[in-house]
This record gives sequence, structure tokens and C-alpha cells, in this order.
Amino acid sequence: MNRRLLPKKIADLVPPQWKLSLITGKTETIKFMGKPMIREMLRHWRAQAKNLSLQIKNASRENAPPTEYKKTLLALKLKADQKIKTLIRLEKKAKRKPLLPQYRPRQYFKPGDHVVCYVRNFRDAIPSLSFMKAAVVCVGKSIDPYTEEFVIVRYDMTFGRQSLFLSGFGDGYHPLIPNIMHDWEFQYLTENDIFTAFWTDLAACWSDSFDPEKFLHHMTIEAEKKTKEKYLPLKFWDVQKKSQGVIFVPYATLSL
Repeated sequence: MNRRLLPKKIADLVPPQWKLSLITGKTETIKFMGKPMIREMLRHWRAQAKNLSLQIKNASRENAPPTEYKKTLLALKLKADQKIKTLIRLEKKAKRKPLLPQYRPRQYFKPGDHVVCYVRNFRDAIPSLSFMKAAVVCVGKSIDPYTEEFVIVRYDMTFGRQSLFLSGFGDGYHPLIPNIMHDWEFQYLTENDIFTAFWTDLAACWSDSFDPEKFLHHMTIEAEKKTKEKYLPLKFWDVQKKSQGVIFVPYATLSL
């Protein structure tokens, strides 16, 4: 995918702890980030506004004239309310786009969800295979201290060779890393190269193990495939690929 010029001006509606300060400026361009991102911003500012309201209420109980502290709280509350109103307006105009992985909320993936996994990082990955469709089997607790969840998936197909990872019996993924995404997110990324470059670059800032250049390269290959042939039904592929040692497992048969 071509790394075209990405939007560089987004207002301070982005929460400061998100570390996206490299993108500042015009308010309207925040729509480029998509509806899910705007919703997460709203979640942040609403929580902050609620917290400020409680602080203001506690400060008012003293029945004292407005202090500098209270004036500061009122000013911060006003700014938060203004940001909420602006984000609500922008959310109505924004399109549904993949949420940046590092800002995915808890239970973003649920059992039964159809997902696509980026498998080229596995040491025994098949060279011609970059992405695999799968279904979420369960979401468990992770031993990683930085996340509470770990997504267990089962791939849609097995291969006629010994393979530790791509065995069809599943694998585990960190939900905050781009190696796993919903099926609709994968479809969107293969059809919108400018957003994909934006999404990939910012996702890479959070994960040292994620190679954005390699990911974009393989996503480009997938996008080119879509221009040559449309997605074929599962039964068609089941017949066509048996001779190559590939067996497709329907979603309905997935179970632990």
C-alpha cells in the first residue's frame, strides 16, 4: 500500500495519554480516525467530566466563596463538556473503521467472533500464507502483566504437514496487537490503503514485536488479490483445495 500523505491535523480532542500528540490541529479531520475511535475518546472525556463534577460538588460543600482551585475545576469541566459535544457531532458524521489495537476495550473479542490473524511472524509459517481466518474460541486471562485478556482462536483450515502453530487447533493472541482483527476490519483495511497506513503506523508505536513495513507489504498483496477475484464461498474452496492438503473447518464445528 502506498504511504500517501496522512492527515496531520487533529485537535486536542485526543486524550493526552494516548500519545498521539504528533497529530494536532483541525477538529474536523478527527473523523478520519473513524467512529470506534471517537467513541473511545467520548468514553475518556465523559469519565473525566464525571470526576470533575464530583470534585466541584465536594468543593462546594464548604459554602465558601469560589477559590482558585474551584475556578480551575469549573474551567476544566467546561472544556471537557465542549469536547464531548464536539465528539458527539463528529461521531454522527464519521464512518465505521477499525479501532487502533492499543485502544481496544475489554471484551473487544468474544467467543464466536469471526477474526483474521496475521501469521507471518510464526517461525514455521507457510511462505505463501500471510493471513488466516479463524473463530474466537474463548478469551482467557493472560500472564502478561500489561493485559488481562488473551484471545484463543481456532483457524478455519488445517494443513497436511506437521506445524506447531498452524495446526487448525488454534492459537493465542494478545488483543492489543494488530496480529488479530475482526473479519470486517480486515476487509476494510484491504480496501482503504490510506487509512491502513495510518492505522499500521500508530499501532506499531505500541508494540515492538510488530513490523509495520512487513504487515503493510502483505496487506498490499491481499488487497491486490481482491481486485483480481472476489471472495469465494467456503464450499467452493473446500472442493478446490483438498488436492493441496487443505481441509476447511466450518465455523459451526468449532468447539474446545
